[in-house]
Amino acid sequence: MLHYYIMSTYVITLRFLAQGPSRCSAALVTLLLAVGSVAFAAENQPQKENEDEPPEVEEIVVYGHTIPAGPQLSPATTLSGDDLARRVGSTLGATLDEELGVHNASFGPGVGIPVIRGLTGSRVKMLQNGIGTHDASAASPDHAVAVEPILAEQIRIVRGADVVRYGSGAAGGAVEIIDGRIPREAPGRYLSGTVESRYGNNPEGHLAAFKVDMGYDYLTLHVDGFDRQTGNVDIPGAALDEDAVRQQFGEFVEFERSEGRLRNSDAEARGGAVGASIAGDHGFLGAAISTMSNEYGIPPGGLPPHSDIPGQAPTEQRIRIDLDQSRREMQAEWQPASFIDKISGQVAHVDYRHHESDNSRVSTTFRNEVIEGRGEIDLWWSDWATTSIGSQLVDRQFGATGFETFVPESDIDTLGVYVVQKFDFSKWGAEFGFRRESVTTRPSETQRSIGGIVSIDLPDELDYVAYSGSFVLNVDLTQTLSAHASYSYTQRAPDVQELLSLGPHLSTRSFDIGNVELDLETTQSKEFGLVWETGIATLESDFYYRDISDFIYQENLGFLFDVEEQLFKAECVQIDQCVSAFGYLQQDAKFLGFETRATVPFETRVGLFSVSAFAELVRGYFVDPGAGSVPRLPPLSYGTAIEYEKLGWYGKVRLSHSTAQNRAGLNETLTPSYMALSAEASYRFKAPFGRNGFAFVRARNLLNDDIRNSTSFLRQFMPEPGRAVDVGLRFDF
Repeated sequence: MLHYYIMSTYVITLRFLAQGPSRCSAALVTLLLAVGSVAFAAENQPQKENEDEPPEVEEIVVYGHTIPAGPQLSPATTLSGDDLARRVGSTLGATLDEELGVHNASFGPGVGIPVIRGLTGSRVKMLQNGIGTHDASAASPDHAVAVEPILAEQIRIVRGADVVRYGSGAAGGAVEIIDGRIPREAPGRYLSGTVESRYGNNPEGHLAAFKVDMGYDYLTLHVDGFDRQTGNVDIPGAALDEDAVRQQFGEFVEFERSEGRLRNSDAEARGGAVGASIAGDHGFLGAAISTMSNEYGIPPGGLPPHSDIPGQAPTEQRIRIDLDQSRREMQAEWQPASFIDKISGQVAHVDYRHHESDNSRVSTTFRNEVIEGRGEIDLWWSDWATTSIGSQLVDRQFGATGFETFVPESDIDTLGVYVVQKFDFSKWGAEFGFRRESVTTRPSETQRSIGGIVSIDLPDELDYVAYSGSFVLNVDLTQTLSAHASYSYTQRAPDVQELLSLGPHLSTRSFDIGNVELDLETTQSKEFGLVWETGIATLESDFYYRDISDFIYQENLGFLFDVEEQLFKAECVQIDQCVSAFGYLQQDAKFLGFETRATVPFETRVGLFSVSAFAELVRGYFVDPGAGSVPRLPPLSYGTAIEYEKLGWYGKVRLSHSTAQNRAGLNETLTPSYMALSAEASYRFKAPFGRNGFAFVRARNLLNDDIRNSTSFLRQFMPEPGRAVDVGLRFDF
């Protein structure tokens, strides 16, 4: 009976979600409490026995699936527990920045988007509990990812065959935040949770967060919330790299110097969630409602005071982004005792919007309203063979309206079906993935113009069909040496901003120009890695090569460019608001790189130490001679780290050197080399009343170096924060 109620609830909820968020909330709560309770009561209610007859003894058959001790298949990195708690930053990109192969595409302290092996934006999927975050972070680098890392229980970085589950938007990988807002298991205790408080000196501010789970029998209720407030960021020197700014915008532009501090870099964010679930021996049914708001500034980058309105006194530019997001989601899972290992479904309605304003005057409003549903069946054939079959449906309405309306309101529909096959033996394992995806984009406008000078006709709709396939092989060569190899073929449909952008975007100092002629982007990736693990050392190395046909990218076109054989001058919106034109183009590109780390642990009388050395590099270039390098890639970096552990104590010192990025791309500015020294320490202790306590301190950029992030659009206007220290205290109960 349980599976009938779960699947019926899933279908009914899909219908409610299609009718809008107002009815969705009532639907989720009502269905959860009514249908779910009936289902579990029916399945778990004990039968009344006849007192006059001895009870019959039933035969009970227990089914169990043993996971072989073979190697891990799809490459994945998971951060959780104390390690995650120590590394949580104000953004998702800052949290993952020290992972090999992952960098932070910062846009001031309020925005940090993960870059995986040189790819980001529409090629790296951001997920929250298996469903897309559906913010506007892929549309522009000044838009934050709408998640709060402090509430995460786990953060997974996924590559390999498993990414076919998430669509062509995960061509470069996927980052999944798991926050436990929908409990998946019956409660082990009546009350449990976490309370945490943090303080930082750069930017100066505080963060408070809590998570509480209350449960009885099969029912669990989850509540969480957070509040973060930070001030302006201190920097080692000047905000502007004046040589780079004048190289890009010309000698005639005058800028105002800003020393020691990034003005308008303060931020505040808050949010929370309520979730509930009913879980039994064969599955669960749950729902959650969450909200988040995040208001942050874009540092002015030295632009002098100005006025857009004639006769009004000049004022300093103060661009703010104020975002709000609400999510309503539901998950269900049934685990029958048969070769059908699991049937799962989830659906979410996400309503996202943010306003971009200059001195409290709203210039642009972005909106992204999405309904996403996913269903999956896992088949268990034996201990060494499993199959996953799934489908994904995304209905998305996206648009940017206002003074900077550079993306028209559009309806984007995506339908994907996929299959993942795994073979896992004791000495080797293999994984295959395949996906077919159709994407249709329908703009609400039939024509767009550039300042009334040039008109461009838009199609009624743009249709794409993309195919993806992947293969991963892992082999234990000896007891200490294992190897893995993978190949993937991924087609990606152009995203809406790549197709339809046309207009100024002052936050990024750019005039964005889309391209309706864009074709599918096709990526062929090859990877080979080794893991050598002995009692005295561990060595991990990965080498990869990507051949991307029709790679979609934004190229700095400078101040003059041709549109339909007409010359359009985009020198400056005003003399004090100079922008460059960035057009979406396609060229064949190649990426190659490596990541390697060697670790040597050794035991002493005072505790366990380990010393590691690491290095990573990604190189991207266009095949066409003279086209140069792929812009905004991280440079070669290498370094070392020392860690210490004993009886709840943990310490780490990490020193890395990033070389100069001298292959920045056409019309892009170079970035100098820098050193980054960080340190962290923590102590886990027993608190009163049986509680567990966790105290930590983390220091970044201890050398106070002037760091210009080559992956940032605004690296010449704003360096990374100077010396910073964060302290925190957490109690688990």
